[in-house]
Amino acid sequence: MSCARARKRQLLLLLIDTPLVLAAITIGELRRGVEFIRHRGDHPQAQLLEQWLVDVLQTYRSAAGAQSPQRPRQTDRRNAWASSGPTL
Repeated sequence: MSCARARKRQLLLLLIDTPLVLAAITIGELRRGVEFIRHRGDHPQAQLLEQWLVDVLQTYRSAAGAQSPQRPRQTDRRNAWASSGPTL
């Protein structure tokens, strides 16, 4: 195995053990995008994207475990901000 390939492998192994972090604003932006698509009238696509986002958040929570509990107030704020209407 070449030296460069070995370093890539080490980096990938390090990244596998690195916890995933999603900023609250990122989740809010994703929700807002779903709401924009829904507002645009593309309900089937909005439903698909909403389910994808739910899956991502469930996977993230499972990966984070007890280290990063979801606080209800944060969720309420993100949802309220995302539902405030599209500005694009």
